[in-house]
Amino acid sequence: STQKGVGRTLMMAKYSAMATKAFSPPDSSEMAHMDYGKRLMERAKEDLAPFGDLEMDSRVEGNTMLSIYGPKRGAGSAKKQDQAPKPATEPKAAGEA
Repeated sequence: STQKGVGRTLMMAKYSAMATKAFSPPDSSEMAHMDYGKRLMERAKEDLAPFGDLEMDSRVEGNTMLSIYGPKRGAGSAKKQDQAPKPATEPKAAGEA
C-alpha cells in the first residue's frame, strides 16, 4: 500500500515511478518462488492503473524484478491547452493597419 500511495503521488505530479521487488541472493529459496514476486507486480499494476500508464512491464534483472509506470498520457495536456489564455484580438498580418 505504501507503494501505491507513493506511486499515486508521483504520477499525479507528472513523474514516473518504479516498482521493485528484490529477492535474496540466488542460492536462497526466494529465487525458486518468483511467482510470488510476479503476483505482487500484477497487484501493483492493478492498484496504479487509475493514476498512470505502464511504461515497462515486469522484468527480472539479476535478483530484482521491476516495473516502470508513468503519468496518464493526454489527460493533463488537454486540460492545459483548454486553460491557456486566449488573446483579446487576433494578430494582424504584416502590412495591415
